[in-house]
Amino acid sequence: MFLLSMARRPDRGRLNSSLDFALYLLEEAKVALVHGEAFGDDNYIRISYATSMENIEKALGRIRKAVARLG
Repeated sequence: MFLLSMARRPDRGRLNSSLDFALYLLEEAKVALVHGEAFGDDNYIRISYATSMENIEKALGRIRKAVARLG
């Protein structure tokens, strides 16, 4: 389980919201997603998967690497 409240960017401060996390993934993993605040719950994110399975697998790999860099 990933606890966002404990995550720290390698180059900056703590991630405090799903918006911070979404922006981090956009910058670090080049993956766009929607932060949970847009849907009324900051504890979640929304990922669109209207693309090929190959692209989804590549994006998930980039997300995994970006999350692994968080302290």
